[in-house]
Amino acid sequence: MVKLLKISKSAIQRLKQIKDTKDKYLYINITGGGCSGFQYNFNLINPVNKEVSSNMGVNNEDDGESIVIYDDNTVKIYSNHESSEVINGCTLDFQNELIGSKFILDDIQNSVRKCSCGNSFELKDV
Repeated sequence: MVKLLKISKSAIQRLKQIKDTKDKYLYINITGGGCSGFQYNFNLINPVNKEVSSNMGVNNEDDGESIVIYDDNTVKIYSNHESSEVINGCTLDFQNELIGSKFILDDIQNSVRKCSCGNSFELKDV
């Protein structure tokens, strides 16, 4: 079992639903940009043919090799080596609110601040 991050119950439920209905897995990518210097992006990936679906309202600017960063035999989450260093130790949550639903990353290691937009953050010593 690979577990580089913690996952809330709501995130596990949503990931299982995505796997069961779309046969895809979550791919998390950290890129430069956003209000505070870095941002996280969520995409759906088919690990067999490396097809990335950007239907989650985010971009996919990553050409790195996909690696498994979470696998508990019910759900898997993918990323790349560079992003996994930032993601290590984070908490993945899924929020379902009236205005919409989304995955979020909390407890980002080496983060000095997080923007109010919710997905942009600043890393120390970068």
